[in-house]
Order: sequence, then structure tokens, then C-alpha cells
Amino acid sequence: MASKEYYNREFAAKDFLNGITAHTTFEACTFDGLLLPNTIFEQIDFIDCSFINCDFSTSQWPGSGIKNCSFEGCKLIGIDFTVCQPFLFHFSAQECNLSFAQFSKCNMENFTFTNCEMQEVDFGHAKLKKAQFSACKLTGSLFEHTNLEEADFRTAREFAIHPEKNKLKGARFLATNLEGLLAHLPIHVE
Repeated sequence: MASKEYYNREFAAKDFLNGITAHTTFEACTFDGLLLPNTIFEQIDFIDCSFINCDFSTSQWPGSGIKNCSFEGCKLIGIDFTVCQPFLFHFSAQECNLSFAQFSKCNMENFTFTNCEMQEVDFGHAKLKKAQFSACKLTGSLFEHTNLEEADFRTAREFAIHPEKNKLKGARFLATNLEGLLAHLPIHVE
């Protein structure tokens, strides 16, 4: 099957509605205002791309590459990122909703999440070394057997991380949010 390649292009909602096919590569492209919930992005490579105010809720990305991309103001609700290509998998998210996303066993070293809604996200067995969770709300998110070494939770809130079930060497917390590390204990923190 022949592949298509797009380089340094801007796509708005009206430009992208014709659909995309597998084996397409987008490099250094900007996507603005796409409303594509429940869409299947199969075997598509996104390299150094920016997504702004897009809705990809419950979309599927089997075999697709998300390589050094950024999401800003996007809805990424319920996406299973574990089916993406693991090679060079990396993105940052700012003011996005990633609730109910799946990152189990993903390598997410140096990922940056800023002011994101991240309820019920599965980070089980993920590698989040040096990840930053700046002003993120992590209600009900699962951290189990997760590598959180040198991760930054100083401004994160509503997380529950069991210190004995995760790697936390060098992780950063504030004294005011340490209750997230004590939630597994039968005590009340005031």
C-alpha cells in the first residue's frame, strides 16, 4: 500500500474531514479544532506535530506513532495509548482532559502534563521517570508497580500513590500534598 506524507502543514477541522488512511505520516504539522471522537487512526505516524483544541475522545490509535507531539486544550478521554507504537513514543499535554486513558506499561520518561484533568488514568507498570504533573488533578488514577523516580508531583492534587508498590526514589512532593502517599494507611490526615 502506498503511503502519504505531509510536512509542515496546517489542518483545520474542515480540511481534515475527508478522512485519513493507514500508512500516512504527518511531520511538523499543526492540527487545530479537529472534532474526531471515536475515530480510528490506524498505523499513522505523527512526528513533531501540534494538536490544539482537538477532540479525540475514545478514538483508537492501533499501531500509530505519537512521536514528540504536543496537545493543548484537547480532549483525549478514554484513549488506550498502549496500542500506539512504543518506539519514540512521547508527547506533552497542556490543559487537556486525559481522563480514563490507558498508559499501562508505557515508557513515558520525561513526559510533561500541565494543568490536565486525569481522572481514573491507568499508569500501572508504566515508566514515568522524570515525568512532571504540574497542577494536574489525578483523582482515582492508578499508580501500581510504576516507576516514578524523579517525577514531580509538587503541584499535583488528588493522587493516591502507595510508596511500597511504586519506585519513588527522588520523586518530588510538597509537604501539603503528602496525604496522597498516606491514603493506603488507616489514618486521617488533616
